[in-house]
Amino acid sequence: MRRLRFARRALPAAAVLLLAACTEDQPAPLLVHTYAMGDRINIGHLVYQVFEAQWRPALGEDNDLRVPQNRFFILRLSATNSGSGSELVPNMTLEDEAGTSYPELKDGSKVPLWVGYLRQVAPADSIQGTVVFDVAPKRYKLRLWDEEHTNSALVEMPLQFDDQNKGIPTQQ
Repeated sequence: MRRLRFARRALPAAAVLLLAACTEDQPAPLLVHTYAMGDRINIGHLVYQVFEAQWRPALGEDNDLRVPQNRFFILRLSATNSGSGSELVPNMTLEDEAGTSYPELKDGSKVPLWVGYLRQVAPADSIQGTVVFDVAPKRYKLRLWDEEHTNSALVEMPLQFDDQNKGIPTQQ
């Protein structure tokens, strides 16, 4: 009888300790999906689509040339706000196979159809254009974020070099 009373008192205390141990302030690991270029990617209220990637050794012409430290990597994409309020489209990063991250450039001078660095999108509206990185040519994944910068997705970037004169259109 004495053991039964002890068990009845000890069991709830053990359950409380077990629950407290399981509810630390560590966030659960998020599952990050990897997509191919051209796929529609829904993250939060934002819907992304990456259409094209292009490597450039420089931007501009002759005396007005902008030269990167490595190479310009220009991505043409769209981001649509499917929410009911205005949202900021977070800045993007490239990640290489070693896990190193490279932020997009804040300066879009001479970048065709640059969407800007701070991008606000009204409800049911979208932005289309390009973002630019200064990175060495190799395989990357583009990391996209939701509007609250809590969930993300990756887009595989193929390593291919095309004719420099075709591809992303210039501004009109």
